[in-house]
Amino acid sequence: MQIRPPSRRPARLRFLLLLTLLLQLPAAQAGSNTLAEIMKELGTEMCRANQALLEEDFGQLAASARSIADHPRPGVTERLRVLGGLGSDVARFRSSDVRLNETALSLAQAADDADPEAAVQAYGQLLEQCMDCHASFRARVRALLHP
Repeated sequence: MQIRPPSRRPARLRFLLLLTLLLQLPAAQAGSNTLAEIMKELGTEMCRANQALLEEDFGQLAASARSIADHPRPGVTERLRVLGGLGSDVARFRSSDVRLNETALSLAQAADDADPEAAVQAYGQLLEQCMDCHASFRARVRALLHP
């Protein structure tokens, strides 16, 4: 019986996946904002959106929703640390961000249409997606960024 050395394939695949993800990120979004700063601004925009929804200020609601959808990305160093540290959960993490952006755009469209019922539904979905992502990833991401 011949003993084979351990395969390095899983590590190579993770490295290639990470490299592919990084190459797909637009250079314009390689900002210098920290994730904490971005999250704080997203929280502020969610509060603005909530207030705008209560006041039926559809212009502000649309602006906040678009700001959420088009939020900046953390700098390269933080992205590498987070994406590398999440391992096999990277795809789920990125999928959460994509869904959140799509829902924020749906909220913006509801605001553009001045449709309060659709806006309430989209805002509720957006809030639920934020909370689900936080429940799934916040503790791990904090540990990766602040060991």
